[in-house]
Amino acid sequence: MRFTRKKKTVGLALGGGAARGWAHLGVFQALKEKGIQVDYVAGTSIGALVGGFYAAGNLDQLVALALKLDWRQVGYYFFEISFPKEGLVDGKKIVELFRQHVKRQDLRSLPVPFRAIATDVMTGEEVVLQDGDVVDAIRASMAIPGIFTPVRRKTQLLVDGGLVNPMPVNVVRQMGADVVIAVDLNFRFPTDGKNKRPSKTSTPVIAPMEVHVEPSNAIVQSMNAQFQKLGNKFIKAAQEWLVRDKPGTINIFDILGNSILIAQSQITQARLLTEPADILIRPELGHISYMEFFRAREAMELGYRAAMEQIKI
Repeated sequence: MRFTRKKKTVGLALGGGAARGWAHLGVFQALKEKGIQVDYVAGTSIGALVGGFYAAGNLDQLVALALKLDWRQVGYYFFEISFPKEGLVDGKKIVELFRQHVKRQDLRSLPVPFRAIATDVMTGEEVVLQDGDVVDAIRASMAIPGIFTPVRRKTQLLVDGGLVNPMPVNVVRQMGADVVIAVDLNFRFPTDGKNKRPSKTSTPVIAPMEVHVEPSNAIVQSMNAQFQKLGNKFIKAAQEWLVRDKPGTINIFDILGNSILIAQSQITQARLLTEPADILIRPELGHISYMEFFRAREAMELGYRAAMEQIKI
């Protein structure tokens, strides 16, 4: 689509899609080369992460972080098993990582207006986060139900915004954008099982894992030690899940991830019928699985190419 600015404000709606979200970084690079300034940003899940870093002026740091990720680091941040009641992972390590790059600041004070999309799991309502700490908002938008613990905010219990609004075109429009550019990560959601993965080696791909149980009595404290021992066994099992020798095999993350992405894709297509974007960017990312965050360079390149093809200026 040919893009004519003529002093119109530009908004960017960044969709969810887990590891495929690194494609958003390539889209930003394309927009920069095209000389297009983004005036408003809204994002869901991984889109909230990328959008939040951009709005805070820290996108270059996120690019550097993404390009350094490998399986060991993915395991370190995502296999933080804590056995709380509301999810497997409490997300403390990820939040600490984000805070190393984004200082505490309110969404209302960001250089670029930004909104993060979450879902109130108790009511099913869409929640547009527009105030409060930016990292807390990102964490809420990325809280995959059952995996990450929800984020409590006043009377709300917030989880991943992809349950209700995977690509927030309407939110960017409401923020005041004259032209809305949207990035759909899940137009081609299935994987073909031929993804290139690191081969098994004698070196574990997952860093040593800490298993946490909040002790409330002597019995639980005793169980905590046992869970720590189980954690070492879990590391070996997780390695089997994450690293596969044979193409065409699937693991628990493929099943979980594809289930989520299929639902998000259907919701996105339905919402686009009544909430169309002015420019729709759809990188071909179907071969990148849900947890393959180590494929940042590839995803960024695909996002860049798709954006360059769709935006004519």
